[in-house]
Amino acid sequence: MLWWDLREQCTNEYLQASTELIIPIRTGMEGGTITVGCSFTLSGSRKLFCKEKCEKGNILIETTDDSAQSGRYSIKYIEGFFLIHTVVYVSITELEKSDSGRYRCSLDRTPSDHLSLNWDFEVVVTEGEFLQKVTKTFMSLRIICVFSLS
Repeated sequence: MLWWDLREQCTNEYLQASTELIIPIRTGMEGGTITVGCSFTLSGSRKLFCKEKCEKGNILIETTDDSAQSGRYSIKYIEGFFLIHTVVYVSITELEKSDSGRYRCSLDRTPSDHLSLNWDFEVVVTEGEFLQKVTKTFMSLRIICVFSLS
């Protein structure tokens, strides 16, 4: 194999690897809370927190305010300036196994433009060891009552 064939092969492999998205994974325990900070280089007016893509039926929170809450889901927007990035914090409380999956933070620059900035992440909910231990302990709890005679 000639050097230019190797160079072309390496370039093609790099291009293929560079187009694949690396999705961050966040782990939380059942019954717990998870908060993820989504960092953006630009600010936006409409903020969304979605399960999967931000399509009808998948939107958990949609707001133009700096913070909002809907049931177990919340969103908080901190606008950046100069060299500090804009951050959208999203949280899920009282985690359940069914909360596992892909989520998206999304910012729309202005209501009239159709440019959305997206930040995807994966949530993995594990069995709550603490809750499991408490439940087992409670189930096998012996109560001893001590009385004094008077």
